[in-house]
Amino acid sequence: MAPAMEIESNMQNLHFVLVPLLAQGHMIPMIDMTKLFAKRGVRVTLVITPNNALRSARAIRRARDSGLPIRVLEIPFPSKEVGLPPGCENLDSVPSKDLLRPFYRALDKLQGPLEKYLRENEYPPSCIISDKCLSWTSETAKKFQVPRIVFHGMCSFSLLSSHNVSLHRPHLAVDSDQEPFIIPGMPMRVEITRAKLPGSFVTLPCFNDIRDQMTQAESNAYGVVVNTFAELEHGCVEEYRKAINKKVWCIGPVSQCNKQNLDKFERGNPSSIDKNLIGVRVGVELPVRWGDEERVGVLVSKEQVEIAIERLMKDPEDGMERGVRARELALTAKNAMEDGGSTSFSISLLINDIMGQVRLRTS
Repeated sequence: MAPAMEIESNMQNLHFVLVPLLAQGHMIPMIDMTKLFAKRGVRVTLVITPNNALRSARAIRRARDSGLPIRVLEIPFPSKEVGLPPGCENLDSVPSKDLLRPFYRALDKLQGPLEKYLRENEYPPSCIISDKCLSWTSETAKKFQVPRIVFHGMCSFSLLSSHNVSLHRPHLAVDSDQEPFIIPGMPMRVEITRAKLPGSFVTLPCFNDIRDQMTQAESNAYGVVVNTFAELEHGCVEEYRKAINKKVWCIGPVSQCNKQNLDKFERGNPSSIDKNLIGVRVGVELPVRWGDEERVGVLVSKEQVEIAIERLMKDPEDGMERGVRARELALTAKNAMEDGGSTSFSISLLINDIMGQVRLRTS
């Protein structure tokens, strides 16, 4: 690891703009990320809509009350304008797949108000960090001549797996959706079936052009931020970096689960983290795509999770081994976030990289 980097006196002139997808699993880590940058003296603007600001009120209040250089920009969401139900500002409130397209049209309409804010702001943007799904932020970054960095809430293992399946197409060489195939280009042996591939491999005629826009915008991005820490990834970070030929910063884990989130949640795939030897299978054998949950009736409650944990713990030796491994990973994650940890170092790398880009533009 390179020597610790000095934080320069003009750090406060940096202005990072964070634009999350309006979905809880995307917003929560990005809200927390604003504080990680602001603690280094970077000015940060978090873009959000009023209803989502209310849903994340506690996290946003912590950010606002921290005394850090954070501004929360609330932009009204044009639900009515695109034919969405009133208050439909979050992906989990979209009642059917038929309204996915209007939802993304509404997201596109946030571009104008954000660009107006950036033109009028005392501090011009230094970079835009936005969710992969918000392809229009690529245009905004070009207008203001700043880097656009893509945020991924999933780990590098998942990103590398999806990339290699798209590149090598091994799923087309098997005869059925249940036949396992090996994903090439991975630092470890990984088997999967077609039935368990992510939803991005399922054709949605009404959505494919939007996916293409996302892919194109991501290919033009300056780099990628992943909500993970390097010690968890068993070489996947470096392989993913090579595969996409871009800079990849691991800034995580930046969020913590809360009790409310465990009360009830939908899970499409069996939950299994066998590569870390701490997982236990929960849920259904076949994935259920977004929008089909109610029809199929897939729901994993906290009671079912408790049953799975009890089943795991019936084998004291196995349970103890997994418990030790889980505690080790928890400590590693905590250390990654501490000063001098891998995540702390990755944040320094990103900030200094953007500072270098600012110098190039102003020299």
